[in-house]
Amino acid sequence: MIESKINQDWTVQNLLEAMAARGAAPAVTTFEGDAATNTSYGDLADHACRLASGMIEAGIEPGAVLGLYGPNSVAWLVVRLAAGAAGAVTVALDDLIGEAEAAALLSDCDCRWLFTTRAHAQALATVAPAPGVEILILDDAGEGCRRQRGWREMLAETPGALPALDAAAPTALVFTSGTTGAPKSFSLSHTNLAANVGPLVAERLIGPHDRVLLPLPLHHVYPLVVGMLTTLASGAALVFPEAVTGPRIVHALRAGEVTAMVGVPRLYTALLANLEDRVRSAGRLAAMAIRGARAFTAGLRRATGFNAGRWVFRPLHRQFAPALRLMACGGAHLDTASAQALEQFGWRVLAGYGLAETASMFTANFPGRQRIGSEGRALPGGEVRIAAPDRDGVGEIELRGVSVFSAYQNNPAANATAFTDDGWFRTGDLGWLDDDGYLFVTGRSKEVIVLGGGKNVYPEEVEQAYGASPVVEEIAVLEQAGQLVALVRPNLAAIQAAGILSVAEAARVALADAGQALPSYERLAGYALTNESLPRTRLGKYRRFLLPEIYQRAISGAAAAEAEPLSAEDQRLIEAPVVGEVWAWLNTRYPDRPISPATSLQLDLGIDSLEWLRLSLEFAERFGIELDEADIA
Repeated sequence: MIESKINQDWTVQNLLEAMAARGAAPAVTTFEGDAATNTSYGDLADHACRLASGMIEAGIEPGAVLGLYGPNSVAWLVVRLAAGAAGAVTVALDDLIGEAEAAALLSDCDCRWLFTTRAHAQALATVAPAPGVEILILDDAGEGCRRQRGWREMLAETPGALPALDAAAPTALVFTSGTTGAPKSFSLSHTNLAANVGPLVAERLIGPHDRVLLPLPLHHVYPLVVGMLTTLASGAALVFPEAVTGPRIVHALRAGEVTAMVGVPRLYTALLANLEDRVRSAGRLAAMAIRGARAFTAGLRRATGFNAGRWVFRPLHRQFAPALRLMACGGAHLDTASAQALEQFGWRVLAGYGLAETASMFTANFPGRQRIGSEGRALPGGEVRIAAPDRDGVGEIELRGVSVFSAYQNNPAANATAFTDDGWFRTGDLGWLDDDGYLFVTGRSKEVIVLGGGKNVYPEEVEQAYGASPVVEEIAVLEQAGQLVALVRPNLAAIQAAGILSVAEAARVALADAGQALPSYERLAGYALTNESLPRTRLGKYRRFLLPEIYQRAISGAAAAEAEPLSAEDQRLIEAPVVGEVWAWLNTRYPDRPISPATSLQLDLGIDSLEWLRLSLEFAERFGIELDEADIA
């Protein structure tokens, strides 16, 4: 395998040299409908090197801030690699944030060059004109963008000399996701990135014969480092699904001959839910046989370490993802039950822990050194300690190592609390270490709820206990007047399947039953039902600072909506065969939600982007119709 030496002197320039040497080997596969387009390593490296030369010719100097605002694409990869090779500092923005927010972030970091889509460019021109920013278009320029150049117009004729780079210099400017408040910004160096990429490549989890599905947005550090950079440094091929919907992901898994996947817990639990739906629909005897087979594979794995699920469930693998063997999970904690279920079905699930401030992965599980339920052990060059542990060994997780960032930008207050006097980074997460150094994460110290009686409650533990009921689609706990309360989004399909007529009664019974297994101070003193999807980051973490307002809205009944009567035109529409079937199905699936042409899928039916993974699969199977992201939006 052709490798670049990944050490503390490694930069993106070293990666491009190794990529160019791979020539015609596939680097990226993208999809448009059923058609796949492959880009070779040689072409990807050539475009990135020529664009880096073009950037330098255009006056982009090492240290200049360059914005990247668009969805995953080959063009996104080329720009990111080129900027790194030219020594620029890339600030990558979430493609789904509004242009006003994007303009504010770009202004905050003094960005002078922006690569974005034509749609964003047009909207930015009306929201926040920025004459000092040079805009280049990632997709075809098209009408309305004639004043902006496309990124290909910056390509040099041939690759030129690139500047000598200091590996310790910044290469990425990152804004935190803001789960507990306003985002902070900080930079990551080439050395920070190499401290993660190097050990992951050295483990040889993937190689030139692998194809890695990456459905996560690349503006996040986790998919950038673990998904993009590690895959390219390993010589494997990246596979981008056309859209993050169930049918498109399954199509990419099959048609892309995917062998590994980089995802987050909610993605894997949505796929697992679909598998378990299929098991239930197979009939009682078949479901009993599958449960028995899962118990057999689990027992065999515990006794011998052998993963028999891939052979026992071979028909399921052929139907779902024939070549898939490895699921990498990060961004949040994957609950033990889900990890065990996926392993029983025959996939290897490797979880790890890290933050954007640690260039993503800091601890990880590896084959032969895996402990399900833990986040693994520290990567080489990293150290973990638990500060002020309680009698159970739980305390704040503190980290030290090469991958850790140096400081938040222009934020002395945050920096004063981010590091200990002896230089350890205070993560704000709670956890414990076992005797072998495996890390177990239990929650966020900043999210610990202190009740009126002085008891500390860790929200994620309580949410996991109450959320185990099939009646509960989502639950988030919070404190109100010194008591523990919760926002609950019911699973209406499960309630209907159980033959329960009252959603409120189903929720009440389920929460009461779940609470019996908890200490009295962890039991809910109240709850509110909501039809809103609870606010999360793109990687699935609750944005907890937004919960109190939603709770008050739900308690006051402001979240309720009345169904509007159908107009004559609407009535004629739903009498059409396929439309009528879909309309009837929606009313059956959401019996307690008022449905009308004005119904909001997100606010009224509670369908968020990750729930579409499950829902869109059912939609395709039931009606033979696939919805793309534009249809869903």
